[in-house]
Order: sequence, then structure tokens, then C-alpha cells
Amino acid sequence: MQSKSFLRKEVRKTASQEDRKPRDLYCIPYRLQARLVALQNIRNNGFERPSSGLSVSPSSGLHLRMKKMYHLGNCTTCQEIIKDTGIDKKGFPMQDIKFEKITAAQLDEMKKMAGSYESLFSRRAIKYRELGLKDKKLGEQDYRKYILDEYTFLKRPVVILDDRIFIGNEKKTVAELKKAVK
Repeated sequence: MQSKSFLRKEVRKTASQEDRKPRDLYCIPYRLQARLVALQNIRNNGFERPSSGLSVSPSSGLHLRMKKMYHLGNCTTCQEIIKDTGIDKKGFPMQDIKFEKITAAQLDEMKKMAGSYESLFSRRAIKYRELGLKDKKLGEQDYRKYILDEYTFLKRPVVILDDRIFIGNEKKTVAELKKAVK
């Protein structure tokens, strides 16, 4: 068995090899852990991340709570929302959508909660204009395809808490998220 100090040295070594900024150093163990869990689930059950974000509430027995945050690690707005809400300290699994792509199953689950793919679609993405999408009439399946193809098309952050979903960074949405997280 390897010591914690050895593991820290390995994490530092890995971080410096990939030219990561010091603040990203603390995200590495979680990312590795999430990948290992996903691989174990695929090996054991044949599907990816079935229990991601589920936690058992000790006060109410076997009550399952769904908690998950989809964000972009280098987005300053996402970082500010994470800091303001303290969501990273509340035990929310956080998925950086740039490094860990959204699966079709995850997107479909978000759509069920949000009501449509269009509500999850960001028209602020640079590629929205580059691909000339503002001149096209898009349907639900088009929105789905573009979000799965390019991570920047997902409105962010997306936070799932129990049966509620919080999409985007509008002041009203962030205020509701702060109330729900406390």
C-alpha cells in the first residue's frame, strides 16, 4: 500500500507534466476517482455512471438525493457561482464538461427535468455564430445533437438537486440555487 505523501507527489508530478495551474491540482484526485468509478460501473453493470450524484440521507433512512453539477472548469462565471453557493463543499459531484463529455443519457435526464433541449442550449457560444446556426430554424433533435457534439453549447452551469434543475447563470437562477443548497 502506498502512502498519502507518495500519492501527493505523484499528483504534483502529473500536474506539472500537464502544465496545470496550481488551483487545478486539487481537482485531479476527484477526476481520477470519477473515472475509476465509471470504469467499474461499466465493467460490473454494462453502463456508465448509474449512481453518479446519488447520496443516501442518514436522517431519513434510505431517501436518495440526486446531486450533480455540470460546469466548465476554466469559466470564471462558473467558478464565481461555485464560490458563492459553496456547492463544492456540500458534496456535489462536479463534472467538468470539457474533460468529461456529457453522455446522451445525462443529457436526456436533464431534458426530462428542464422540459426541452432548447432550454439547455446556449446561444452565446461562439460556435453558434461560426456555424451560422442563428440563421437556421433548429428543432429539438438539432439542439440535442449540437450539445452532444460541442460542450460549449450547454448553458452552464447546470445543477441538479433532487427533482429540481438550475440552468444558466442568471441572477434569479443563482439566487434560487443558493436557497436550495443551504
